[in-house]
Amino acid sequence: MENIEQYLYYCQKLHKTPSESFFKHTVFGLRAAYKVMGMETKRVALPQIKRDLKLPTVLSQKEIKRLLNAPKYLKHRLIIGMLYGCGLRSYELCNLKLADIDFDRRTVFVPKKKGKTDRYVPLSKHLDRGLKEVHQKQKNPQIYLFNSQV
Repeated sequence: MENIEQYLYYCQKLHKTPSESFFKHTVFGLRAAYKVMGMETKRVALPQIKRDLKLPTVLSQKEIKRLLNAPKYLKHRLIIGMLYGCGLRSYELCNLKLADIDFDRRTVFVPKKKGKTDRYVPLSKHLDRGLKEVHQKQKNPQIYLFNSQV
């Protein structure tokens, strides 16, 4: 038992495990295994994990304009705009369907994924206009907001 705790402290200090969350779940898994095996008296001490309390970097308006104007194609600009402007995760954007966009209310419905809750996010008038322009040029009806060529 003491060897396991020493090993966990060793892993935390020396290796900087793949992630803090992975490390914590390893310890919680050991605790659960001991409980199932009837060894509830054995406790695994969880080493203290310090959280980085970094504030996010906020881009200036000039930087945002440069970022959004960098891609050549409107579709690519819209992808970056949706990620930044709507605060979407990349997998959420990939799974967005055209039906999830409400152009009348200018909202985007993001189905439950992380956190297991659905949410609505606002859609700016610039993104609204750009999305309409891109989808009016489409010849075939599509299901997903951004179809890839693959």
